[in-house]
Amino acid sequence: QVLRWHFSSEDELNDLLFTASGAYIKARQALEGAGRWDEVSAQMRAANREANVATDGTYAKELAYFLAVGTRSG
Repeated sequence: QVLRWHFSSEDELNDLLFTASGAYIKARQALEGAGRWDEVSAQMRAANREANVATDGTYAKELAYFLAVGTRSG
C-alpha cells in the first residue's frame, strides 16, 4: 500500500516534523548538543525535497507500507 502525505509546501512538512515528531525532537536535542543539528537538518531537508512527488508547487510524499491481515482460528 502507499500512504501519500500532502502539504501546502516543503516548509510546512519540515515545520511539522521538526516541532511535532518525537523522533525529530529527540534527534534535534542530541544533535544540537553535539553541534551537528544544522548539518543533519540540512540533509533531512534535502532528502525530503528529493522525495517530493508533487508537480504543482505543493509537497507530496509517498510512503510505502505493508498491510498484513490475519485471522485467529478456534
